[in-house]
Amino acid sequence: MYQQANVQSLTALKQLRTALIQFSEAAALILEEANSDVQRTRTWLQGDALRYWKKQAFLCQEEYVRCKVALSGRRAFERSVQGVPTSCIDERKALQRAEARLEFARKKLTSVQRWLPLLDKTHAEYKARTQGLNTALSVDLPNAWARLDKMSDSLEAYVALTPPDSTDANQAAKNGTSLPSVLRPTTDPPEKPDSEEPS
Repeated sequence: MYQQANVQSLTALKQLRTALIQFSEAAALILEEANSDVQRTRTWLQGDALRYWKKQAFLCQEEYVRCKVALSGRRAFERSVQGVPTSCIDERKALQRAEARLEFARKKLTSVQRWLPLLDKTHAEYKARTQGLNTALSVDLPNAWARLDKMSDSLEAYVALTPPDSTDANQAAKNGTSLPSVLRPTTDPPEKPDSEEPS
């Protein structure tokens, strides 16, 4: 009796292959964008942000020194003219503002310098955790596509085979012969050894 393969849909394998390709392309794009974002952030931190806050810290330091000198000069002038020191309210306020700006610029500079190694460490951890997915996208999925292609080809070739006619099967049964099997190759029966001739 002939056995039949339970092939429900040849298009299902092709749809699975298409879905795997779409997933692979989307995942590869997302990984590439994530790496690009990290690289852009690092370039910005190491370049523009670091330069900017170094310059701001330097300018704020200069402004702080100017305000301090102005306050000292005002005090000395008031002492020499009036003989008693005055409150110098405007100079003190200017010095406080300059000191606050200098502290802010220094904090920002420290933050940028702290973020650079932290970003590198986090990026290295991210790359280690996504290595398996990268391997799957570059090696495992292409192998899966090749296997799906081979399966589709085999099933299409199998479906293309024409089944034997039922009248041929009935005729073969009456004659005591069997039809060749589609599932396994026909082999010739083993030859019987020649009987030894009597001497």
